[in-house]
Amino acid sequence: NTYYDLKAQSVTFNSASGTFNNRFELHYTSNLLSNHATDFTSNDVQIIKKDKHIAVKTANASIATVQVFDLLGKTIYTVNKINSSDFISTDINIAPQILLVKVTLDNNEVLTKKVLMN
Repeated sequence: NTYYDLKAQSVTFNSASGTFNNRFELHYTSNLLSNHATDFTSNDVQIIKKDKHIAVKTANASIATVQVFDLLGKTIYTVNKINSSDFISTDINIAPQILLVKVTLDNNEVLTKKVLMN
């Protein structure tokens, strides 16, 4: 029942050898890890496949960045500094597959959706 601020000081201790699954507990006392309320919802951003293009449309904010990844996490396509509420990619010539489209808005909100390219 002793609390230590691990940012303020280092901690050393002596213990018997063995496995102790309940020796330590982490307690967060700062609001730094809290989620901030936002008016942003996934319905505010539409991401659709249109032929060999990906189209993104937002209702309330400008698009800052669009990134497209395959399911292995490899970057397929990236566009920065869009500064518009509408975006249509250039041709994305890939085999039919599911892609992840990550949209970052100018207010730093991020949304990722799946798109089937066929």
